[in-house]
Amino acid sequence: MTIMDKKKFCEIIACWAVLLLLWNPITLWLLLGNFIISLLISLLVLIIYLAVYSINKERPIIWCFNILMIGSIFYHAELVFRIIYVDRDIPNLYEIRDGYYFNKPFLNQVFDTNEYSALYRTNGHGYRIDNETNQDESVEKCDWLFIGDSFTQGAQVDYSQLFSSLIYRDFSDKIIVNAGISGASICDEFNYYKDEGVKLSPKVVFLQIGVFNDFYNVNERSASWKDYLIDYSSLYRYLEYNLSTTGELPLCRWVEPFSPTEQGNIDYNILYKPSSAVKERDLLAFESYLKKFHQLVKENGAELVVLLIPSKEQVSDALLSEVVDAFNIDTNNLNMHYPSIMMEQLSNTYGFKLIDLYDDFRSSYMFPFFDVDEHMNEWGHKIIANRIRAEFSNVLCPYSCLSTSNTNDRYPTVYNNDGHILYQNYSNGKYHIALNNSSFSDYQEVVSSKQELIHPTISANNETLLYTEGNQDNWQTEIVTINLSNGVKSVVTLENNRFGAIPQFNSTGDKIVYASWRSDSLGQMSTPTISVYDMTIGVTEDLQLGNEECWRPVYWNNDSEILYIQKDASTGKFVIRSYSLQDHNITTILACDYDIWDITISPSNRYIAYAGNESGNWNLYLYDIKQKTTSKITNSLGDEWDPAFGNNDKEIWFAGTSGMNNGIFYLTLDDAIIDNN
Repeated sequence: MTIMDKKKFCEIIACWAVLLLLWNPITLWLLLGNFIISLLISLLVLIIYLAVYSINKERPIIWCFNILMIGSIFYHAELVFRIIYVDRDIPNLYEIRDGYYFNKPFLNQVFDTNEYSALYRTNGHGYRIDNETNQDESVEKCDWLFIGDSFTQGAQVDYSQLFSSLIYRDFSDKIIVNAGISGASICDEFNYYKDEGVKLSPKVVFLQIGVFNDFYNVNERSASWKDYLIDYSSLYRYLEYNLSTTGELPLCRWVEPFSPTEQGNIDYNILYKPSSAVKERDLLAFESYLKKFHQLVKENGAELVVLLIPSKEQVSDALLSEVVDAFNIDTNNLNMHYPSIMMEQLSNTYGFKLIDLYDDFRSSYMFPFFDVDEHMNEWGHKIIANRIRAEFSNVLCPYSCLSTSNTNDRYPTVYNNDGHILYQNYSNGKYHIALNNSSFSDYQEVVSSKQELIHPTISANNETLLYTEGNQDNWQTEIVTINLSNGVKSVVTLENNRFGAIPQFNSTGDKIVYASWRSDSLGQMSTPTISVYDMTIGVTEDLQLGNEECWRPVYWNNDSEILYIQKDASTGKFVIRSYSLQDHNITTILACDYDIWDITISPSNRYIAYAGNESGNWNLYLYDIKQKTTSKITNSLGDEWDPAFGNNDKEIWFAGTSGMNNGIFYLTLDDAIIDNN
């Protein structure tokens, strides 16, 4: 190696050393959260510099080094801001997509102002969820899809106060998805529905339109370099939102669509009679997108319903007077009903359903908007929910939603004759066995644990609580009893590595039947069978039911038989069978071409209610043992399971999930289903 070669080699090594300090994989790792990518970026920087150095021209080498150094300064500034000034970070709620943007997934933010404090959480798809819902839960199909801007998104109120959440109690058999996007125009909303909304296969699409700002600046959105910087850089977001020069709001509040200038009203205010080419172009574009929206919804076999939300000034004469006086507007130039007139004409022309909320908002005894913020408060959301409820009263849910929040309430069972319900609840990071009245207004915690507490039931004398406890995922669950009078806890499944689940008492409360299995020395679990535990002598008997797995046992026919489900060897589907405790005969009661689960017997011993997976989700069915007929008693896209009869054959409590919502429900069976003879 010549002296010149050694000099070049040393120069490269020295520059590489500096570049490794400037583009250090450790600091990149802190910024990006991925070490492999960070290491590859550092190596790429060294390779780029080596490639430029090999050109052997001084100017490109200097330019390359300076550019890499400036880039290092920017990314270190971003890193310092994120680590040291984390309290000043402005959350980025949206991600850029093709032709629109949408809510970021896995958000967990609190929006706090002088007027409201609201929790804003999203799941992995960017849809809003409440505080109790797991962010990994998703929804693949829905019945009703709400699309709109920030008025639909409702970030100013909690999830439970959204109009799309409020209507769930009356339409619990429907999966409802709120796809509101703050700042979205009808163009963005159309592109979202075209690209993603259609995948949910909604039967009804609700498109929310607001007089506030939906009738102007109607054009396609394309992401600029600034949008991408806002998306990826916390430092740039801070500079953009906090240090850039912004003017004061007119009248110290948002007043769209009104403008302080005459030309602004002519060009952009749909409530202002004088018009211009700008306004006419926007209105034509709006109609064009609405027409395309309606056509696409129809092509996908759905119905389009448009929700028209008035502006503050349409609702409040006092606020209108304030704007008119401040902006020196001639009231003869205003037509406060024009959006309603125009939308009614479009509804008649294209055939979509219009729900105009102008009268509803004006007649409300509580003002439906915040004072400063332009969005609806909880009263505004209630008004919309009430109107939707009235418009769709012909498809109200046939059963009642009892649960008041999405706390994974499951496994209901009647506690005593006064209608109290015992059930599982999961909230605040703990499992609970809870007791509540029939209206779910008297919550009482019976047992609480970090471990799973499931399948609660009670003895006939209401003295002994029976349930499953443990980890279901690794099959290590035990059968537990608690004497409610003295609090003594006993484990039924103690001996010989025995585990169990889904226990039930007999009618006298001295025997327990449950699904059981054992663990061998290697930790392998045996095939579940059915076992009976005699509480009086402390002895467990395993029933001889064959080699196929068995679950969900219940006593039947005055405790002389046990009903259970078993996987049929020939079909691979679970069927209902009975086992006679007297002669040990096994009889197949019901076999279907789909799986059966969650069986329960009616008080008269005539009907079996069960969950059946006939069409890819679980619905409830009623089997008439006498007539040998089956009736489908729920029919939804969600899952209904865990049925439990009340004090007669017509009352059924059950659990269910419907998209992001879940809970316990009550159903009164129709006389056409229940034969009283």
